Amino acid sequence: LPAGPITTATLPGIEHLTALQDLELSYCHLKPSCLLPMTTGLATLRLYNVTLQPPEQTQQGGALGVSQLLQVLARLSHLRGLHLVAIFGGWPQQL
Repeated sequence: LPAGPITTATLPGIEHLTALQDLELSYCHLKPSCLLPMTTGLATLRLYNVTLQPPEQTQQGGALGVSQLLQVLARLSHLRGLHLVAIFGGWPQQL
């Protein structure tokens, strides 16, 4: 397991998984921008008990992570399954 949040620095090479079709992450801290290269073919995304962009990593806290996750989701043109359970971050009042 990586030390700290899942990023391109803690999991080198994650950005090269462009043919990945199914991804499940659970009980971790995640910087969603590291998922952007995977959006070309990702068909299923499952996130369980994930903290987005840990507050100690940015002045904006989880809001930046939420914004990045929404950018990732907008690019998932092949997505057929989405499971988001207990996603922690600075969610806006209106989406």
